[in-house]
Amino acid sequence: MRALACICSIVLLAGCSVFQPAPETDTFVLFFNPASATLTPEAKTEIDLAAAAIKQRHPAHVAIAAYRAPVRGDASNPKLADPRFDIVANALIADGVDTNILARTMLTDTDVKAGADGDRRVEILLLKD
Repeated sequence: MRALACICSIVLLAGCSVFQPAPETDTFVLFFNPASATLTPEAKTEIDLAAAAIKQRHPAHVAIAAYRAPVRGDASNPKLADPRFDIVANALIADGVDTNILARTMLTDTDVKAGADGDRRVEILLLKD
């Protein structure tokens, strides 16, 4: 019985050493409502998480990537990328992120996966170099 307990203990300890925590994300994705540049509560939460990660990890640069759709049927969508970028950048700065590490970039049709919500997406990317 004692041998069985020892074997079980060794197996449990071996299992613990194999476990690795999930890697910390370097990309934070948030969504705006259609035809809107107003932060949703969920988007603000994602920005707060990104700001905390930025302050903890000290990346060299932070890219804010907003989707700029080509003008098709809705001419307002391409105009939303700039205000969405500004709102996200201002929220990060308000959370204590240094404005000098922020960079603007745009997502295009090829960057956005086909399907719902892609054109309402803004990504915050922590860049090491």
